[in-house]
Amino acid sequence: MTADTEGDTTVPLLQLVLCAVEAPLAAAWSTVAEGRKGVRVHEGSVLDIEAEAVVSPANSFGWMRSGVDALYSRAFPNVEQHVRSGVLAYHG
Repeated sequence: MTADTEGDTTVPLLQLVLCAVEAPLAAAWSTVAEGRKGVRVHEGSVLDIEAEAVVSPANSFGWMRSGVDALYSRAFPNVEQHVRSGVLAYHG
């Protein structure tokens, strides 16, 4: 039986937390996320929640020097080098 099976009340192993610092965006996401297993909305910073992984919506090149990526770089030391090394290893 999986977490998607009807009647199953187990919590999914993976949970998607959508973080929005602006109330209108959080409200819109809450409307869409309502009733969806494994999806919840947090109104506030992504750094306020406990998580095993954080996904940046900002770019795919590994430059983490402005916007939300700069916030991640300050919160997670050396993350830019790890990301850029991963991009280089994958794409050559």
